[in-house]
Amino acid sequence: MNDNKLETVRLLDKQKAPYYKIKSDSRPPGGWIASIRKSLNMTLEQLGRKLGMTAQGARDLEGREASGSITIHALREVAAAMDMKLVYGFVPDAGSFEKTVDARARALAEELIERTAHNVALEDRAHGGKEFRRKAKTLAQTLKQEMNRGLWD
Repeated sequence: MNDNKLETVRLLDKQKAPYYKIKSDSRPPGGWIASIRKSLNMTLEQLGRKLGMTAQGARDLEGREASGSITIHALREVAAAMDMKLVYGFVPDAGSFEKTVDARARALAEELIERTAHNVALEDRAHGGKEFRRKAKTLAQTLKQEMNRGLWD
């Protein structure tokens, strides 16, 4: 049952791994619309016509994309007008969805151990923290395997 949740995370990682190389700063400075339009040697008038709007309307779309205020719907329409499709998604900061779960499970495990055994943890940390780290690692593995919704509280 809980292995199934972790397996779902691993399957998601396997499916989405090609996208993990994408960096958040990969967007061209003026935005994708302007960059692609110019690369295709398409004028604002031509793009506007394909979208059923004026050149100024197309310019406004480019500006909204560059500022981050464009809608996904509008991006899809622009992509279709340029004979493309919009692809978007979430790329985990940790490098994979499983690593995201690992990090959260570790943090929660440390928090729970500190909360329930504060004095023991303080004494152990004073002696190098081996017991604290062992307990935290064991609890983190359990939390990861359970994949309980409480992991994200």
